[in-house]
Amino acid sequence: MNDVQSRRDYRKIEINKVGVKHIRYPITVLDKAKGFQHTVASVNLFVDLPHRFKGTHMSRFVEILNKYKGDIAIRNFPKILGEMKRKLKAKTAHLEVEFPYFIEKEAPVTKAKSMMEYICRFCGSSNEKDDFYVGVVVPITTVCPCSKEISQFGAHNQRAVVTVNLRFKKFIWIEDIIQQVEECASCDLYAILKRPDGPTRNSSRRRPTRTPCSSRMWSGRSQKGWRRTQTSPGSRSNRRTSNRSTTIALTPMWNEGRCPL
Repeated sequence: MNDVQSRRDYRKIEINKVGVKHIRYPITVLDKAKGFQHTVASVNLFVDLPHRFKGTHMSRFVEILNKYKGDIAIRNFPKILGEMKRKLKAKTAHLEVEFPYFIEKEAPVTKAKSMMEYICRFCGSSNEKDDFYVGVVVPITTVCPCSKEISQFGAHNQRAVVTVNLRFKKFIWIEDIIQQVEECASCDLYAILKRPDGPTRNSSRRRPTRTPCSSRMWSGRSQKGWRRTQTSPGSRSNRRTSNRSTTIALTPMWNEGRCPL
């Protein structure tokens, strides 16, 4: 059978990204409380397509993924990206791993335990130099300070989503990122709340903050050595509730060794 992908292409058109996406794959990540956590990730793998080739070898992406089965960790990203470039004869390679991460939380009064889901992602690319960042999506509650000023009870509040993209060279736990974001919110979210937990949750109006304010507070309270590079809030509101999304990108200000995850 002729290898069409390896035939020479005389049109001389380069393509930035070709590959496979949304591959469901089991992975194991570090868990601060329990050591390890098993989850199922959605994996995207891409390389550039040189102008001399008609196409890429799609099966080789999956072969490389299977080679690192059970060990798709941050420390192996440079190896995986390097092998993608060698096997597919590419100059650049990209690897994106997105997965649900669960943390057990207790209700403030009843101490009812429940599992809270957070969407996390590891993204790496390799060109002339390697780049890597961790992303975490944290749902929070924010209270409008203007509404609180004119109401004794029942101040206007909304659900918000904070997306943190973090580049780093020192070890950082996913749980620590989530905790710092939640501490800057008006109130945490819980999967289970009983009736006695209501008054505690309503006390969120004592710590009012808008979503853009939350992002500034979090950046200011983050660990020394992080620097915010971009914040892009957006909102869509209804009569009494609104959904807001804030992206915070941070870059490192230190030069210690790589993350050992």
